[in-house]
Amino acid sequence: LTSFMPVKQEQQIEYRPYKVGYGDTYWQLARKAQDNGYNADIRIIIDRMVERSGIKAHELKEGDTIWIPEIAQ
Repeated sequence: LTSFMPVKQEQQIEYRPYKVGYGDTYWQLARKAQDNGYNADIRIIIDRMVERSGIKAHELKEGDTIWIPEIAQ
C-alpha cells in the first residue's frame, strides 16, 4: 500500500519598491499582500517588510521607499 502526500510548495515571493503615501502602514500593506494571495501570518509579512526595507514601523513616513511582497507569477 502506497500513499501519496501532497507536497506543500513554498510560495515564491518577490519584493518591489513602494513609495509610502500619507497614512500608509506596514499593517495595511501586509493585509493587501494577504488579500493578493500571500499565505502567511500578517506579523511574519510585516517582519519581512521591515527587515528588507530597513525602516521600523514607528519611523515610517510619507515619501519613504519600502519593499512590499508580491506573489511571483
